Amino acid sequence: MFITNVVLACLLCVVLLSSVNSFSPFLIPNPNKCGNGEICYEIRRPTGRGPSGGRHVQAQVRTQIRLKSQVDDVDSSLSAALSETQTFFDASLLELFSKIDVDSSGSIDESELSSLLTSLSITASPSDVSALFSSLDVDASGTICFEEFSQWYSSTLSNQDSHADSVRTNILSRHTAAQFETMTVPNSVVTSALECAIKAPNHRLTEPWKFYLLGPKSIQSASDLVPSKSSKWSKIPGWMVFTSKKSDDPVVHKENLLAVACSVQNFMLSLNSNGIGSKWMTSEFIFEEEFGGIVGVEGGEEEVVGCVWFGFEVGGNKGKGGGKRRKGVEEVLTITE
Repeated sequence: MFITNVVLACLLCVVLLSSVNSFSPFLIPNPNKCGNGEICYEIRRPTGRGPSGGRHVQAQVRTQIRLKSQVDDVDSSLSAALSETQTFFDASLLELFSKIDVDSSGSIDESELSSLLTSLSITASPSDVSALFSSLDVDASGTICFEEFSQWYSSTLSNQDSHADSVRTNILSRHTAAQFETMTVPNSVVTSALECAIKAPNHRLTEPWKFYLLGPKSIQSASDLVPSKSSKWSKIPGWMVFTSKKSDDPVVHKENLLAVACSVQNFMLSLNSNGIGSKWMTSEFIFEEEFGGIVGVEGGEEEVVGCVWFGFEVGGNKGKGGGKRRKGVEEVLTITE
């Protein structure tokens, strides 16, 4: 399979973190090589096996890192902290680059990239390696220079940050849908949401959840339990009932209920990410024996936690924002000593 930038970046992060722990660069001011009010630092790093291997060799690799001596409109202490952080990141990235550049040529060739994938236990065909190499070799020179490597690595980290933002946006945008279209949601979307549901945190790994997807006949029968709502509810295309396994141990019983509640949230978040609206319904009638009989719940073994209505929301579910809360974090958070 094709080795994507994101996958490789995650694996390289592991190498980068390990190199940060073992790499102690020497930053030496070198004003003679700088101009225009800039401060230049020359990085000299030990090469060879390091203290554990008994080899201490004078640096073979040197690089110039330029740090602006002044940053307009930025507090000097913050500027210094940012510069120090960037310097450390650049130095660590150089160390990572040199690890891949086995022959110390100053660039990475295709064989070195292939060796890297092998050392990371990534199965890649020659065509996969070539495709990845071509994407990194921006100027098509036949080698990957440090600048190309640095730009790719930085952009990949930026993409990961964007992914984190999208996850947060999905959580904050989830809301209770009020009205649904009558068309059904594709099975693939529902299955995907259930795959997320069973990944809910679950102490003791009891996996207490069971899911019941109601068909048209069951939806009609369940809706008829509340005659005043029957005509409206029977048109809702998706009904997913969540149940929790009972336990004679009160602690385990409570943990099971909490785990299933988490699975409900996962289910709805997955639906929301696919543009599907949902509503967690806990009306009294769903906890009654008659409803359990319609669904097929085994009363002695499990209990209903809730029913999620879902479907394409009237007017679409994007841009509506998440459900409003009366209290902010500062009103519900207590920090103890």
